[in-house]
Amino acid sequence: MVNKIKALYSDKRLVIVCYIGFFVLSILAGVFSFAQDRLMRANGTLQQTTYTIQNFELYGLEEIQGETNALISTNIDPRMIMLNAPERVHRVDIYVNFSMKPGEFNVFYMPQQGMEEFDPNYRQWAQEEEQGHYSFALPRKPLYGIRIDPGIYTGNEIRFAQIVLNQKMPITSFFSISYTWLFYFALVPAMGASAIKYVIALFTPKAPKKEVVK
Repeated sequence: MVNKIKALYSDKRLVIVCYIGFFVLSILAGVFSFAQDRLMRANGTLQQTTYTIQNFELYGLEEIQGETNALISTNIDPRMIMLNAPERVHRVDIYVNFSMKPGEFNVFYMPQQGMEEFDPNYRQWAQEEEQGHYSFALPRKPLYGIRIDPGIYTGNEIRFAQIVLNQKMPITSFFSISYTWLFYFALVPAMGASAIKYVIALFTPKAPKKEVVK
């Protein structure tokens, strides 16, 4: 009974250590991302750029006559492929208003050179910061193509205020808690504790069974 209590206490302590470790690593990752962002901006590798619809090749979209930076979707799969996309795009901020809810609002990216088509496995869903402002966090590595899919409905009028690449963000944004982070925080430390316990059990010699003297 005493051994069982000790084992239970040890298991809880291991789980707590894993959760603390995950939290500390998350903070360090935020610090690293912030430092990398500032360094790349200083040497010109990462630049804030504002785009208009003229910087995109349009599919399933037409310009609204008499309006600037305004489009209307002509099918259920409108696409905007960025022309001459920079290699380093860590974030896309889109300031836009729709005449109807877009349904799906995605940014696709090509993580490998030579890809012929955009792959659904490499896309980010819109994070609505506020009314009319959507952000997309992209991988912090070289990219070889970017496509914006502004909805899934025909006849949606889309009026862009601006599309900003690599918008400079305050340091607090590098430590913001997202739903994705909460999901991983709920699962990863517990799974890590289980894996560590399993590995320890594999390499821990079992005590020999005591022979029962008859």
